Amino acid sequence: MIEKIITEIKESFLNNNAKLAVAESLTCGNIQKMIGQTSGVSSFFVGGITTYSLAAKCNLLQIDKEHAKSVNCVSELVAKQMAIGTCRLFEVNVSIATTGYAELAEKIPFAYIAVKVNNLVFAKRVIAPNMNRVEVQQYISVTALSYLLECLNM
Repeated sequence: MIEKIITEIKESFLNNNAKLAVAESLTCGNIQKMIGQTSGVSSFFVGGITTYSLAAKCNLLQIDKEHAKSVNCVSELVAKQMAIGTCRLFEVNVSIATTGYAELAEKIPFAYIAVKVNNLVFAKRVIAPNMNRVEVQQYISVTALSYLLECLNM
């Protein structure tokens, strides 16, 4: 399934001469790994960054420190700012960003996924019930790539 999604993403990028970069927190490099497992992605995939801490998100992606601090770096706005900062950092026109909780003692794990395509920024909240940490990271990674494909086709 993931190979099919990446192949469709690759075709879209090649047809539109676009470039992609990724910023990950919750998914911790899984999206980049999934992209990199498909042949020919170097034609559109520029790179990515994993930013777990508030300092890394602020320093590298220029997110709003006060807002991020108030929400423990997990909100739709943080995800959108991460996507915008990623495009700036890597000088690309398309990016994906993820932030969230892979495990919560008394709540359901969830994430915010943001996708920036040119001047538009899309975001959504995704829940991951009844999954362990690794399953959450995998699920959010696949969901983020599917969401990227959806946003590219809007």
